Amino acid sequence: MAALERAGKRDIAVIDYLGTDEKWKNIAKRELAACVHPDDTDAFLERHRERISAIIHMGAISSTTETDADLIARTNFTLSLKLWDFCAAAGIPFMYASSAATYGDGSLGFDDTDTQEHLNALRPLNCYGWSKAVFDRKVARERDEFRPTPPQYAGHKFFNVYGPNEYHKGIMKSVIAHIFPIAKQNEEVKLFKSYHPDYRDGWQLRDFVWVGVLRCARRCANGIHPSAGRTATTCRARRVFASLIPTCTASAWQTRSCAAMRTPIPHRSARCGRKRSATSCARCARNIAS
Repeated sequence: MAALERAGKRDIAVIDYLGTDEKWKNIAKRELAACVHPDDTDAFLERHRERISAIIHMGAISSTTETDADLIARTNFTLSLKLWDFCAAAGIPFMYASSAATYGDGSLGFDDTDTQEHLNALRPLNCYGWSKAVFDRKVARERDEFRPTPPQYAGHKFFNVYGPNEYHKGIMKSVIAHIFPIAKQNEEVKLFKSYHPDYRDGWQLRDFVWVGVLRCARRCANGIHPSAGRTATTCRARRVFASLIPTCTASAWQTRSCAAMRTPIPHRSARCGRKRSATSCARCARNIAS
């Protein structure tokens, strides 16, 4: 939203549950045209159909431990379909959040191929990943069968996105957002233990994406894209924090994440045939620190 404002786009409508915590602070500095409860989405879209220039759909149940499949399907799949159909009918660009969880255990790689054959072969490990994958497949099918699509659309398979204003997300905060306050308090930092003989503890590779590089999403070609950043290890991230915080202590190794994932994937890094957004791990860590 801040990037949109800087680009002169000030009539921004937010559709979200603000709840009773401090989530409202995320939008406190923004100039809003409307703040809409999700239950009022359909009425709002119809009422303002002629004024909407784009829909950026980031909302989802992103917990990998959520077990209510009906809730996930309604929120992550059915709602996305409704927004897709609305944008296709009204001629409105549509950007949405897919997920790196669609790649499953990584055995088929992390390519940005968005053919139906490739997308159908992916096997997500949890219901959240499935809900994102099934919508990606629907998008590819609509495109290939020449059905109506939004004039511009892009699905972004996010990899470890982090940035400011994560304080309200609880266990769903990014790895970076979890690590930094612990290091700042001079407490032991817990990183993932490795189960792969080729990777030492903490040296599994991940793409870390500073949220600021995603503001170029609207310039992407139609399709489904990995939103990849600079590949780094969690040990590298901790060393950057150590350079910023002299009292940062050593790391311990945990066997599972708070999301109770299966055996951690040793190397999760996107290979993009399209334009790739990259940023320095050190610079990103300093963004968090500031």
